[in-house]
Amino acid sequence: MSHTLSMPALGAALLSLALPAQAALTSFLDTTVDPAGYAVFSLVTDPSVDLALTPLASGGNPGAAMALDFTNGGAPVNLSSWVGFIRSGFSWNPGADGALASVAFSNDRYIDGGDDFINLNLVAFSRALLVQDGQYYLAALLDPGQLRKAWYTSSAAALAATDFIGFDPLTGLTDGSRHPDFSSTGTAIGFGFLNRFQIDTGVNAYSLNARFAYDNIGFTLNPLAVPAPGVPALLAAAFGALAWTRRRGTRSA
Repeated sequence: MSHTLSMPALGAALLSLALPAQAALTSFLDTTVDPAGYAVFSLVTDPSVDLALTPLASGGNPGAAMALDFTNGGAPVNLSSWVGFIRSGFSWNPGADGALASVAFSNDRYIDGGDDFINLNLVAFSRALLVQDGQYYLAALLDPGQLRKAWYTSSAAALAATDFIGFDPLTGLTDGSRHPDFSSTGTAIGFGFLNRFQIDTGVNAYSLNARFAYDNIGFTLNPLAVPAPGVPALLAAAFGALAWTRRRGTRSA
């Protein structure tokens, strides 16, 4: 027994095959943030300041986390520092995997500058970090409130390529004219985060004991919708079938 589709049903069936397919979201969440899982770079301008990256087995939000500890021997401090982390094994190649519409980023963060921390009203930013073709780019997220010695979450739901600006890890300088390439001509992109810490005590001696901790580093990549393979041919077949069915129906009338 044969089955014949009506003209509307046939057209709908063929056209449904030709509609663009929405690429699936690709997500990553690091709930332990062990520094061994990242490629790390650092710039610490004050030689009297020591930096230690410490995996925390507990005390995160919850469970394991990572701490950056800045300490010195009590000398005056004039410090600018940038510490960047690019997650190993997590990347996206727009040229091969599809162009990106945007990137969502979130992290849980903890700041403890010690009991006598000079700038208690420090405006804090979380920073998403990308690397592409050996060039770094960052996007700054204003952290909620002025929380200290407590975990908090900062996030951005849709960071476009233009939200990321060029960053030089050798100098700490940024370049607002440079952006990553999220288009289909772009090369592989690595994802991570950056910690920025700056303090200047002038000539005053200061016992620095500052900790920044990170947990739950998350990325969600939102690719652009891409046409299914062979869409032009499928569309041509759909409209051809509609025309053929209409002519056949006219001759049979």
